[in-house]
Amino acid sequence: MTITLEPQTYQVFQARVDSGRYASIQEAIEAGARLLQEQEAQEQAEFESLRRLLEVGAQELSRGESITYRSGKEMAEQVKAAGKLRLQGSKTP
Repeated sequence: MTITLEPQTYQVFQARVDSGRYASIQEAIEAGARLLQEQEAQEQAEFESLRRLLEVGAQELSRGESITYRSGKEMAEQVKAAGKLRLQGSKTP
């Protein structure tokens, strides 16, 4: 297979070969492709996690399990207070 790289991209791979990190440009490109696959898998996992959290939130809202705040400041104060309580509860004597 033959591929054409932009000069800048070629230099990135050639520098890795010149440094001795990879034996060839092909090996460096294959490592880059593996990293791309890992990154995309991580992004997909994060997306699925967020989708599940949104689904849980939507179900809670439909059951009326929500809190209404008068202001962002009020919400921040309550979140901080709840966080402090959680931290105190997690400390072992």
